[in-house]
Amino acid sequence: MAKTFKLLYEILKKAKTEEEFLQLKKDLLSTTEQIMIAKRIALIYLIIKKADTEGICKYLKVSRATVAKYRWLTEKKKNSKLKKIINDILKKEKILHFFEDIFADFFIQAGIKKGHWNLKIEHEKRKKREKCWMFNWIIN
Repeated sequence: MAKTFKLLYEILKKAKTEEEFLQLKKDLLSTTEQIMIAKRIALIYLIIKKADTEGICKYLKVSRATVAKYRWLTEKKKNSKLKKIINDILKKEKILHFFEDIFADFFIQAGIKKGHWNLKIEHEKRKKREKCWMFNWIIN
């Protein structure tokens, strides 16, 4: 199994741009697998942000047991690399709302396939409002 992960690392390392990485992700993972990984990262992100269990369950459509498991794992692993990366991004997020946009874009694209166009429209409106706010903040 170690050789398989080394091969995976070598393959992902070859992606020089975000576009290449996204193409590799599509080639390697089914839509379901992509959503599962995104949900796990979102779950850890929301736990680090101290979101309540009910909100996480509702937002990500996961069980309370799943939230409890990841909350325990997140608190247990003090030296988690993923946790450190998310914390670093959270420090910058106050201005950019980075993760909200990533997860909204990802779940909206999945939703469009199921006919949820209203999610896409609402997300685009929010992005426009934030861009206007950021522009006004920068020029003032």
